[in-house]
Amino acid sequence: MNGKRLLAEWRDYCLLTLLLLDGSLGYVQAGGREPLTAEQVAALALASREQYRTLDTLTTHIGYRTKDGEQARNTESRIVWRMAGRRSYSMIDTTNYGVNPTNPSVSETKFSQQFVTTTQWSKRLEQNQQSPRPRGIVARTPLEEIGLTVRDALWGLLGQDWTIFRDDSATCTLDEKTGHYILEAKNGRPAGTTDRTVVEVDPDKGWLPTKIATKTGDGKTVMTIENLELKQLQNGLWLPHTYTFVASGDSSYTEVYRIVEVEVNAEIPENKLDFVFPSGTLVQDRIAGLRYTVNEVAEGISDTDLLPPSTAQDDLSGDSGYVKSEDLATPNPASDESLLASAAKVKSAVDAAKPGHGGPHRQTVERLGKKSLLFTMIVAVAGVAVVGYLCWKLIRRST
Repeated sequence: MNGKRLLAEWRDYCLLTLLLLDGSLGYVQAGGREPLTAEQVAALALASREQYRTLDTLTTHIGYRTKDGEQARNTESRIVWRMAGRRSYSMIDTTNYGVNPTNPSVSETKFSQQFVTTTQWSKRLEQNQQSPRPRGIVARTPLEEIGLTVRDALWGLLGQDWTIFRDDSATCTLDEKTGHYILEAKNGRPAGTTDRTVVEVDPDKGWLPTKIATKTGDGKTVMTIENLELKQLQNGLWLPHTYTFVASGDSSYTEVYRIVEVEVNAEIPENKLDFVFPSGTLVQDRIAGLRYTVNEVAEGISDTDLLPPSTAQDDLSGDSGYVKSEDLATPNPASDESLLASAAKVKSAVDAAKPGHGGPHRQTVERLGKKSLLFTMIVAVAGVAVVGYLCWKLIRRST
């Protein structure tokens, strides 16, 4: 399976190189475009992503909820998002408008979150007004972020996989008016769905997707992403400066994102792709299965800072009312070394509190167990050698 995937990716990149270097498909009039298959156009659209090695953006976001024909602002955010390779960082300041379901007396809530996502782990920091103690989570899987990044808007495909366009039933048509390629394929998930994904790709704008939509089996559009105001940057690459997300239904929801500042393929310092949990942060480490408070553990472990193993996966949410990080007293940041020391100390305490844990006595038993196992192996090897020697002696006598 991996070999097939590598061959497919190699074929896609070869196709991209040949078509882009040749130039015969990228900059001719719509009437002169070459016919391409859905798989070929999807490969070009997906491969275009590899030209964007780093992205550093400042984006404003406004969300609207429409019901009974009336549209009301629902959320407003300021998003700093950076991506370099397979690591991304985001800081999101959000204001929610309307009634807070957890506290009906609050009509406006604010919160600030930071995220770091890598291929091996992710973490989140959340500031909370009614509980000034910052909350943090560490996990192996990506944590849900608020907002749609420009990378997701271009290549996220509304949660589908680009391989759906390799299916024989996938279609590709050329819009003679715009010169855009229109791809359509049956969704790969969930299993048994009749929904289809439709993608519009502009070859004159670096093969970027300009519109992505999900349609039901009867042709009704339920979700749409549009990438608007595509502008060419100084390095020749294209990027949308406005993109929208619309979910249709009984009450529709619209999100509008506007990129205020952007840098593409500029060096991003390592410290701009990470953050440290500030002192006093209650951290839930889902990888180690523990919870601790930063910098308090070093002085001594409190029972309230430890979670029983059965509840170590519980979420830290539940408080209502949020505040931007700049509205809070700025705590002293904790260094990575202190975090590691705190986590190690808490992990030892949690292990010692587990049922059946013998503490130092268990370590003694484990050492004795290892010695016993080694002794048993030596005796077994010696026994085999003795048996082999006796058999050899018997064979010589018989001959």
